[in-house]
Amino acid sequence: MMLWSSWSSDDPDFEDEWKDGNPCEHIWHSFKGNGVGLGTLIRLADLQDPKRHRFSEDIAKVVSSAEENKCKNLGNQRLNMKR
Repeated sequence: MMLWSSWSSDDPDFEDEWKDGNPCEHIWHSFKGNGVGLGTLIRLADLQDPKRHRFSEDIAKVVSSAEENKCKNLGNQRLNMKR
């Protein structure tokens, strides 16, 4: 939730929603394990900002690391399936 909150709080389009606290908290706690995770949030962010201009340096590092790990995991799964 920290990553999403940080990204969202820097978006001027949602500035008013932050006046009374973190609007991401309620939504985050409503997720019921239905497949919404970091990858989904990255994809949704990319739909709004494909060039990732809104990502701070710290967020960009977290996103890059998550994407690298996902690619490594997929590669390992494919290798295991071929055996």
